[in-house]
Amino acid sequence: FAGDPLSGPIAPYRHQTDAIRLLCGDDFKNVVVATGTGSGKSFTFSIPIVSTAKRAKDDGKAGVKA
Repeated sequence: FAGDPLSGPIAPYRHQTDAIRLLCGDDFKNVVVATGTGSGKSFTFSIPIVSTAKRAKDDGKAGVKA
């Protein structure tokens, strides 16, 4: 969380940054992430969901976002 001293920066794996760029970019792409157990697939697909919900909140849209 911004401003939280206990919330340090993250260092995503390359497959995460590649997928997030495709999922959150202006030219949306469907993405398949196929990696081993514990490699961060859930983190990868949750970022666009959180990003979209935050954008809707920032735009003043009320209600459930995700």
